[in-house]
Amino acid sequence: MGGWALFALCAVMMVEVVLRYVPWFNLAQDWVPGILILLDTWLIFLASIAAMYRNKHLRIDFFVRKMPPRMAEWNTLVIDTITLILLLGMTYFSIPIFLSGLDLNYAGVPFPKGFSFFALPFCAGLMSLMVVRRIVLSIKKLRG
Repeated sequence: MGGWALFALCAVMMVEVVLRYVPWFNLAQDWVPGILILLDTWLIFLASIAAMYRNKHLRIDFFVRKMPPRMAEWNTLVIDTITLILLLGMTYFSIPIFLSGLDLNYAGVPFPKGFSFFALPFCAGLMSLMVVRRIVLSIKKLRG
């Protein structure tokens, strides 16, 4: 999905460049900025889901690699628990922002800004599920 969003983002941007700067067109499209914001927002959040799924998100492993394996697993469990709390908070507190965006429109685009705002609660919710899975696996590993 993220690849398609990136492709669409580049295609829409190319259309805008051609329509705006090629002399015989000279047309600025008012729908392009709204579409670019929508695609960019979703692209960023979908990429964050992919990074969370593959466990490739930003983290510093220097100290964790120096820990004994059992202590490193406890560290991972604590970090994942804190991450889950933050993601659940982001999900909960971003829903009113999404709902308020349903009353706002982009210029030239026939749908509300809330579609862009929905990326945060949707993606944070999915990432929360991934973190819950990691927490369960960490607990099983610590017990076993």
